[in-house]
Amino acid sequence: MVIGQVDFTHNSANQGGSVGANTLYYPRGINVDDQRLFIADQSNYRVLIYYLKILSVTITTPQPLSSTSIRWNFTDNDTIETGFKLYDSLNNLISTNSTADLSYIDETNLTPNTQYTRYIKAYNAGGESISSQTASTYTLAPTPSNLTATANLSTISLTVDAFPNHTAGQAGYYFESSTGNNSGWIQTNTWQETNLNYDKEYTYTVKYRNGNAIETSTISTTQSTPFASFGTVVLQPQASEPTPTPQEVIPTPESQQQPEEPQPTQQQIQEQKQALITEIKAKLVELIIQLIVLLQQQVSSR
Repeated sequence: MVIGQVDFTHNSANQGGSVGANTLYYPRGINVDDQRLFIADQSNYRVLIYYLKILSVTITTPQPLSSTSIRWNFTDNDTIETGFKLYDSLNNLISTNSTADLSYIDETNLTPNTQYTRYIKAYNAGGESISSQTASTYTLAPTPSNLTATANLSTISLTVDAFPNHTAGQAGYYFESSTGNNSGWIQTNTWQETNLNYDKEYTYTVKYRNGNAIETSTISTTQSTPFASFGTVVLQPQASEPTPTPQEVIPTPESQQQPEEPQPTQQQIQEQKQALITEIKAKLVELIIQLIVLLQQQVSSR
């Protein structure tokens, strides 16, 4: 490093011109501390102070602390800094931390399950170090909320609140049933379990995970399938003749009398009974077949 001249081969006072920040005229003394270099520029009647360049920090793995905060970890490689500055990927200054010898910077007021990218610079009165490498991570997903279950015969449908960026990275939802069935990690906030038994209670849980696959705790709910209804067989007896209302009988000549309605014979009555019994048997057979089919479905679903 050359101070006061353009290179090692020149030696003119003030580089052959007027005094400037990069010139010297008969320097007589030099001193240094842990941050600065002092040069006594005698003929220019001044002391020049040069700040030593700060070594850059080494950024390490960031740690999401919550759904709204991240800890940016780093290694401090120097001892002459005043503090550290945190920048985003667009070179916007996020925060200034005026404490030396730090190993992390906490950032708050962030959005759940959102990826952030940052880099860090050390600084002192002489300026900033060069930038560290960038690091990225997601904030945590929020705790699940409002898990609801709706039953319909042998099916239960589940819904939970959606969370931000639930299709980003490895983010998603995980539904699980007390039967042992589960949705696996999916990126939709609904799931349905089918082929369940009738009139039975089931317990369900759900959890989220963020874009880095860090999982949340679970919440749960219970729901019961309805009691199976197979319909009702209604047997309608054949209508009987209404009982005539007594009326005054006026004799009429035999030629004007109407012939009496023939009464059913014993054989006709037996035939009507047999037809009714046959209809009842057919309804019972149909009902038994429906019950057998439903039982087979329940056995196959277990």
